[in-house]
Amino acid sequence: MKKFLGLLLLVSFFVLVGCNPTTTKVKVYFNLNYEGAPEAESVLVEKGTKVTKPADPVRDGYDFKGWFKDPAGTEEFSFDTTVEGKTTLYAKWEEVVLDLTPVVTRVLYHWVPTAIDANVTAAVDLKGADAVTVKFNGTALEEYLDYEYADGVLTIFGTYLDEEGFDLGSYTFKVVTEFGEADFTIEIVANASLGSSIPKEIVKGLDMTQIPSYQPTQVIAGAPELMITEVGVDMGLYSYIEVFNNTNAPYNLKNHRIVFGNLEKQEKLTSLGLFEEPLGMGAGFFIYQDYVIPPLSSAVIWLVASFPWSQVANSELHDGTTGNAIVEAGTVQSNIFGDKPENLSIAKFRALYGLSDDVLVFPIRTQACLVNGTSSGTADGLGAAPIKGSGSFFTGVNSSTASRGFQIQKFDLDKKIPVTDMEGVSYYKYDVNVVNREEDVYVDGVLDKSKISIFGGRETINALYARKVYYDENDQIVGYATGAKAIDMYNADKEYYLQMYEEVVIPLSTALIYPNVVDGAAVKWGEMRSLEYTIPEAGSTIMRYIPLEGMLATYQELYQGTDLLNQLKLMGLAPEVPAISGNADIEVPISNAYPKDYLTQGYNTIGRVIVYNFEQDE
Repeated sequence: MKKFLGLLLLVSFFVLVGCNPTTTKVKVYFNLNYEGAPEAESVLVEKGTKVTKPADPVRDGYDFKGWFKDPAGTEEFSFDTTVEGKTTLYAKWEEVVLDLTPVVTRVLYHWVPTAIDANVTAAVDLKGADAVTVKFNGTALEEYLDYEYADGVLTIFGTYLDEEGFDLGSYTFKVVTEFGEADFTIEIVANASLGSSIPKEIVKGLDMTQIPSYQPTQVIAGAPELMITEVGVDMGLYSYIEVFNNTNAPYNLKNHRIVFGNLEKQEKLTSLGLFEEPLGMGAGFFIYQDYVIPPLSSAVIWLVASFPWSQVANSELHDGTTGNAIVEAGTVQSNIFGDKPENLSIAKFRALYGLSDDVLVFPIRTQACLVNGTSSGTADGLGAAPIKGSGSFFTGVNSSTASRGFQIQKFDLDKKIPVTDMEGVSYYKYDVNVVNREEDVYVDGVLDKSKISIFGGRETINALYARKVYYDENDQIVGYATGAKAIDMYNADKEYYLQMYEEVVIPLSTALIYPNVVDGAAVKWGEMRSLEYTIPEAGSTIMRYIPLEGMLATYQELYQGTDLLNQLKLMGLAPEVPAISGNADIEVPISNAYPKDYLTQGYNTIGRVIVYNFEQDE
């Protein structure tokens, strides 16, 4: 400042020497205007001319706001005006108020539930503060247990976030020092791919989420009225098939049976296209509920793969007699439906697969308790109801096992079959149903045996029976097929069981299970994987499986040959679709601290259909 004013004085001197001695000069004083300031500098200028604005002065702790005509700084001086006489200009100052509140810069601020080894971090400038505290909703977190601050980085631990049970959403923490506080907002997201601050990389894999949903608006000509579009494999208790109602009317699944069977054991496969023998006879699902699918819509049929009951012989039954008593497995509460946290529920199924509430989910349990009308038979065509051994239970779909498949069958229980050789009998119909249903014999999660009907000295749950019912010409029941002519649901090779299949069972939709093939060997696909199907060839009920890109040739080589089963497996193959590929780009977190189970959502299309489920190209 002094050098600048000195330069002005020197210039003024030369001007004075070189000018007319009669010219009037005036002084302009620059008063720094604060206590203890240096003496005001001044310059000489020609009266009626402008004074040059000097460089802005500097004062520690203050901002210079300009030159003013008065010490109070109410009227600012304009250097565009001329000076007419002695003038004093006053500097105006504004004290700089230092902002010492901490400055938070978010670094890694997304977190995924259960990622206890993943933390959230922020760079924090404490502005000279001695300590920092982190608060949420007014409550201080515990340092070193819930968070730490070191080398300018604040870390809130994933263990704290997990223990507090934060739901998805945004949460603002307060970073507090003795000088003030600042916000640190974190985002809790469903998976790491949704968190832009989580370091990620690209891997190759199957991602069906990249394929858009599709909703047919008209009936698919030539396709079955009920189509299997997807099968969930290797999922045990949570196995499922997804079906599409290919009609313009609501479709009721009542009196349909889903059979999971071994293709090699189906006697009626060649002649009628039927799966008459569920695997071990314990892998059949007769639907007795009114499960209705809206027109041109889908539903998920949850194949509950557990049967947590057995029978113990020579036990006291609830009616005081001796026979085979029903006994609950120790895990029964986690395998029955109810309101307890450990019970099964549709909500749990939806949560597992990420389904919205508008997705129809129809649970049905396998019937491993089967009525044999020829054993301890009764006059009403029923009989003993033994439970199959646990080795015959449906426990899910092992996708690596050869020659397995699902078939949805419709039982025409209204069909009247004429009788000409029995006096007083005009026709018969079949009655197929489930008795001692679990929803009827359990009250608030507790088995009430008094509600169980005993058949052939056996207590049962979810017992499947079938019987012939004879009618007269007035449509009145006059009797039932009994003894040797009764139907045995326990054994698939019995005459009248097979006759029932020939007379009233209609195959609607069949889906063969295709394994993953690695180095020529069949292996499992793994959990959460689904197999996608499209419409059959004309005149067939066998839905065609859509192979992963590059695998069609593998299957064609695997199933080469002229035997019937191989021909069926080849018939059940659709062309490849490039979009259904195991080579899609998938964004995943680099760190293994984040759960990657969300990737399995890309392994299936449960809850929606895609256009490829309705492709008609050969």
